[in-house]
Amino acid sequence: MFKSILKYSFRSLLKNRVISVFNIIGLTLALSSLLFIFSHIKHELSFDRFHDNYQQIYNVYFDETDEGIRDRYIQTPYGLGTYLSEDYPDIEIMTRTYNIDESIVRKADGKEFKDDIVLVDPAFLNMFKVDFLNGFNSSLLQSPNEVCISQKCAFKYFPNEDPLGKILKIDGKEYEIKGIFKDYPENSHLHFSLIGSLSTITGNRDKYDLDGYMYSTYIKLIKGVDPHKFEQIVQSYITNRLAPFVEKNYQLNIKEWMGRGNSINLKLIPVSKIHLYGSHIAGFDNQSSINDVILISMISVLLLLIACFNFINFNISAFRRRNISVGIKKICGSNKFGISSQSFMESFLIYSVSAIIAIIIYKVFYERISDGLINGTNPFGYEIVLSLFFGGILIAFLCGFLPSYLNIKKIPHTILKNTVNIQEHRFSGNKMFVGLQFLVAIVILNFFIVINNQVRLITTHDLGFDKEDVMIIHRTNRDRAKAFVLADQLRKLPGIKAVSVTNAFPGTSLPTKDLELKDSPDGFSYSPQYFNCDIEMNHVLNLKLVEGEFFSEKTPTNSILLNEKALKVYGIEDHPIGSVFTRSSGETYKVVGVVKDFNFRSLHRSIEPLCIYTGIERSNSLGASTILIKLINTDNQTIEVIKRKWDEVYGDSYFDYSFLNDKISGLYNKELMLRKIIPVSALVAFLISIIGLLGITYLKMDEKTKEIGIRKVNGATISEILTILNKDFVKWVIIAFVVATPIAYYAMNKWLESFAYKTNLSWWIFALAGLLALGIALLTVSWQSWRAATRNPVESLRYE
Repeated sequence: MFKSILKYSFRSLLKNRVISVFNIIGLTLALSSLLFIFSHIKHELSFDRFHDNYQQIYNVYFDETDEGIRDRYIQTPYGLGTYLSEDYPDIEIMTRTYNIDESIVRKADGKEFKDDIVLVDPAFLNMFKVDFLNGFNSSLLQSPNEVCISQKCAFKYFPNEDPLGKILKIDGKEYEIKGIFKDYPENSHLHFSLIGSLSTITGNRDKYDLDGYMYSTYIKLIKGVDPHKFEQIVQSYITNRLAPFVEKNYQLNIKEWMGRGNSINLKLIPVSKIHLYGSHIAGFDNQSSINDVILISMISVLLLLIACFNFINFNISAFRRRNISVGIKKICGSNKFGISSQSFMESFLIYSVSAIIAIIIYKVFYERISDGLINGTNPFGYEIVLSLFFGGILIAFLCGFLPSYLNIKKIPHTILKNTVNIQEHRFSGNKMFVGLQFLVAIVILNFFIVINNQVRLITTHDLGFDKEDVMIIHRTNRDRAKAFVLADQLRKLPGIKAVSVTNAFPGTSLPTKDLELKDSPDGFSYSPQYFNCDIEMNHVLNLKLVEGEFFSEKTPTNSILLNEKALKVYGIEDHPIGSVFTRSSGETYKVVGVVKDFNFRSLHRSIEPLCIYTGIERSNSLGASTILIKLINTDNQTIEVIKRKWDEVYGDSYFDYSFLNDKISGLYNKELMLRKIIPVSALVAFLISIIGLLGITYLKMDEKTKEIGIRKVNGATISEILTILNKDFVKWVIIAFVVATPIAYYAMNKWLESFAYKTNLSWWIFALAGLLALGIALLTVSWQSWRAATRNPVESLRYE
């Protein structure tokens, strides 16, 4: 029986080759898109799940609200980890990390490289999965100045030597190579090529020291401990440990501070959720977003739905042509199962051909598409194979069974007379499925327009400073005195407009300093983020002055600039100039000017209080770490001249530079990726919808050939016939637009919630999507309708 069903199915597909081709093209487009999107989703969901018992590992971060400004950050004091491991027995392992991105690694022969290093407690190797190739032992990383390097670094640094025992100088400190590990997986929120001992920079530091928020703290809870209950318990750290320290060293009573509506809490986030849920926490700024994954998942499902609607639609129409065949089978004794099996087999064969072609497309184009369009991993594990197989069975059942059921239930002699209308129920018609297809296509098109507008907003928004043609030279604080020498020499070069030495640049997480307004009636203190710079920074970034003056050679070294947001926080909007601030260390600062608010962080965050200090040479170790250069033009010749000056001042040290515009753009990588994915998805959605509409109109015009001929013989004009043939399809596209608009509005409104600055969801966005869909539908249907309406009626009526 199976053999005969299979044979007949092949014969039927070949006989109805036009419909078969339409089905295969639509399903192939949907399945190939699904494979690419699934690859990306699988990659996004896999982050930090390769660790043993990853469900028990958490990052500890602070969630603080200060004068109505909420800030969440992973930087914690050194002593936090000590207190957690000693005070809370539910913690199995504790470790701290200190990340140094793009460190300069120098070999003994003078060659330099740029790689990421993480300094860790020894327990790091027990908590996180690091596969060692050589050198692993229980005492690894317990002593200062020890480092382990990745397999890639071993080949890069020592291509023909054994790296163990060799000395590397990393950011000025010497480390001995003690181990070699496999390249760390990319699907982790931690990115490093070297692992060094944290004791190298902490030395003999008091293990209970709570001063200085520089480290990330991770804990592994004992199996079975409820993290939510533990999160409530660990709050006792604030009152038992942190509060006494702050009151003693900073003369700030935390209880009184919290009584004014402020708060500070310790929170836990599972490491497996950091990539998708941690972008709102400072220190995890470059992570992805669960909203983006949900959006892309929705699109993949919608694309498959469009193809399935096509499948059902074509099968409903195709069975109308097979009424006589079905009737004869029933009269000859065929049962419902036999006829349904035939339809099921045809659908499964079409799906199988489409799936094979989709896999070939994926294999051929994956490398070039994954380079810039998606981040992905090969999805062909057992789960995708099973999904494709059972998905094929499900689709074949739904798309093949439904049309056959509509025919099987009819009375045999009625079918043989060919007088039965398949579309007896007004909701079972082909046009409804066309409407559903365009509903999905309109939703995706709305996604594209809104996301495109948002990306345009964040890339063209006036940030309040000049980001164009600004070159950044990094790590100049390896010798701070030389940084000023280099800056002086660069200012003399042609092609350079201005040069500034600073501790940071816009687009990065800035350090903070506590500032208390002197003579404040309530002793108000806040810790705004800060720049520390020389007098030239304004000429580089072109900041806008609201009142007062910028730094100059005559400006005292204890002068500061505040932004407008800081004035509001301190309540000095009316009289900011001359206001005096003090620090817990005893230093005093005087406000000499106010700069207009500018976005020194990404547009995901609103503008926060900012303080700009002068006297860069007096700053801490972060000072003089960066030189900003305003170029007249960014040609290679100018860059080469700057490099030669670098070599003259810093010798053969690594010349590490970038451009501010690129750094700012890098803050929106995930939005730029969506900007590439969504238009492709919208194009695929409309292509599938057009294919479906072409197929349905092809069948409909074929069915109505005699009707059109009779109408023309009775005097109907071409325009009247076109109106009759098109109006039903247009009606369902309009219905699709009405239903799609609120769905798209809700989805995009939720997606935009992650931005402090967002595009407006204007009415014209949804109107444009509807008009485009209507125009495409009219063009598609009218092309087939015109062919039918201009046909000679004699050809269709000669045998009547």
